[in-house]
Amino acid sequence: NPLASNLGALIDVSEHPLLYRMGSAVDVFTIWVLILTGIGFACVSKLKRSTSLAVVFGWYALITLIGIGFAAAFS
Repeated sequence: NPLASNLGALIDVSEHPLLYRMGSAVDVFTIWVLILTGIGFACVSKLKRSTSLAVVFGWYALITLIGIGFAAAFS
């Protein structure tokens, strides 16, 4: 990976695969996309921006934790 845009680049995958997976989920570009999605959701749904961002980041956290759980269960 020539551009280390996530925290997974700082962690050795062979030593800590679960921590690597969690660090890989924290990506600069993913966070930017989530912010833009939250702002767009606020414009479309007429909700407050903070509520929309909480919903978008909440779903992302839930899906990421489920993925990490499956990775931990089958590794």
